[in-house]
Amino acid sequence: MTDHTVIIGGGPAGHELALRLGRHGQPVTLIESTHMGGTCLNVGCIPTKAYLAKAKLAKTLKNLKLDITTISSLALEAIRSNTFRTIGRLRIAMEQDLQRVGVKVIYNTVIQIDNSNITLAGGITVPYDRGVLATGTTPWIPSSLQAAYSSQKNIYTNETIFSLTSIPKTITIVGGGAIGVEFAFIFSTLGSKVTLVEVTPSILGNFEPDLSKEVKRQLKLSRVNVLEGATLKEELLLAEVMLVATGRQPRLPEHMLPFKFTQKGYIETSSTYQTSQPHWFAIGDINGRSLLAHAANDQAAQLADFFIHDKQPVEKPIPSVV
Repeated sequence: MTDHTVIIGGGPAGHELALRLGRHGQPVTLIESTHMGGTCLNVGCIPTKAYLAKAKLAKTLKNLKLDITTISSLALEAIRSNTFRTIGRLRIAMEQDLQRVGVKVIYNTVIQIDNSNITLAGGITVPYDRGVLATGTTPWIPSSLQAAYSSQKNIYTNETIFSLTSIPKTITIVGGGAIGVEFAFIFSTLGSKVTLVEVTPSILGNFEPDLSKEVKRQLKLSRVNVLEGATLKEELLLAEVMLVATGRQPRLPEHMLPFKFTQKGYIETSSTYQTSQPHWFAIGDINGRSLLAHAANDQAAQLADFFIHDKQPVEKPIPSVV
């Protein structure tokens, strides 16, 4: 008898695993609390790259001495509407793909996990033989900003920033990683006065120094004020909008089994993505190996091969791009 696999999380990892298991006739239930596609599709890679594409078009038109404020398709509300219309279609397509291979999809919140059942909001229980955590991550807010973030409505994360419907006159972006740099380019090109604040000695500190240097040069050409090795001063909070892009933290269901965690708080896994609970596995951002959508896809593919063919996963180099 084939084990019933329950996957928690419908992002790149959970969706890919469910699809592959379903194609092989295995019984699968996928539980997702919000929307299919996870962070990448809904508030991450996909909308950011869509905004970047419009920013690049705006930059080209500016170089031709055209007034982009007269072009309705480059207004932030238009960019937002077009982007999320496309995202909506992709969500539907992802769910239809799962339905075609017999995967049961449940939209609900996990309240508790025990050794044989998962309890959802409303008292619904889902029995399982084998579980997979693919719950991803959420934005991490530094302790120095938590009070302001809780009390001020003008402070956004890289997820909530997509709710903006007009270009702010001024924006402070805290965090000089890939996310902060990309939004600095987007907003500066679309007309905001941007200050990019990085507390370490260099933006894009995890990349090669030559790349960081060139990106900094390009940002300055876009009139972005780049502050490296900086501290958060009160005057920086006076911008019309602040975007906090300082990293991610694990998104964990409530009342879980006693899993082991890494020093950074991610689910600890073996070479086969098995957790400290033998019948539970963890793939994608939640295991902290690589917080990238294509890495999550690959982990899902490898875990599917392990489940179906008993093929051992193989560590691979993971490319990163900004």
